[in-house]
Amino acid sequence: MSREQKIKKIAFRKVYPYFYVLPAIIFIGLFILYPIVKGIHISLLDYQPVSGTGPYVGMKHFARVLKDPIVWVAFKNNLLYIVITLFTEVAVGLTLAVLITSVKKKSISTTYRVILFSPTVLSMVGIGILFSLVFHTQVGLLNSLLRIVGLSSSTRSWLGDPATALLSIIGASSWRYIGFVMILYYAALQRIPKPLYEAAAIDGATSIQKFLHITVPLLRDVTTVIVGLALIGGFTQFALPYTLTFGQPGHSTEFLITWSIKKAFAMRNMSYGTAISMALLGMVLVVTVLYLKWREKETYEY
Repeated sequence: MSREQKIKKIAFRKVYPYFYVLPAIIFIGLFILYPIVKGIHISLLDYQPVSGTGPYVGMKHFARVLKDPIVWVAFKNNLLYIVITLFTEVAVGLTLAVLITSVKKKSISTTYRVILFSPTVLSMVGIGILFSLVFHTQVGLLNSLLRIVGLSSSTRSWLGDPATALLSIIGASSWRYIGFVMILYYAALQRIPKPLYEAAAIDGATSIQKFLHITVPLLRDVTTVIVGLALIGGFTQFALPYTLTFGQPGHSTEFLITWSIKKAFAMRNMSYGTAISMALLGMVLVVTVLYLKWREKETYEY
């Protein structure tokens, strides 16, 4: 083999691995990086969709985002959504995982897991349509059950009342994700060594003490994953509030994403709507980086 052929062969060996990642690079470039760059560009203009351009206004729209009272209402709703859904899903999901783990018969345990996990595979739009029927004022399942048990005075327009609309969305979202959280905890519970529980029992520990001092600490790694997913998913939640209330009544269920979509398309202010989205993207990136930095410091051994 000549020297030139050897050089070509070495060069090919160095270059050809990149061909394997080229499809991923193209996909990320076209569907992630380009939209972000384009979004930043639009948010710095008074963009006119017809002409495809507009005068440069700099940070005007971002300054307006900070002064928009609806943005802060939507931000508060996002935070409430994250906190309440996270607490509900962790508490109920962990409880169900522990209960299912205690079931001795495998076929029964598997059946429970399949039933509880099944809502997770449904789309958010489908769940939104389903719960719009559940919360319907006249023929909804919830009000019908209240009438059956003699609590007709407690019936209400669950999605039309500002006091209950956001809680209704949170309930629908929790119904979907509890099974997912349960499966994560169930898998983690299988990894905890049984001798730890046996040693604690010998020392006279009660079931609650074993749960608090063995189970909960050794599930921290899974809990941190769930918290991370809840943070990112909570700030980017769109389909459920869109299909159930679209931010109504009176912006009581407005989320940052729904307000961005309204501004960009319903109110035809593309630049300002995009600026809200870019601000949200920046916030999610900061939260994600801080979360990953914090996670790097956490170590779990057992």
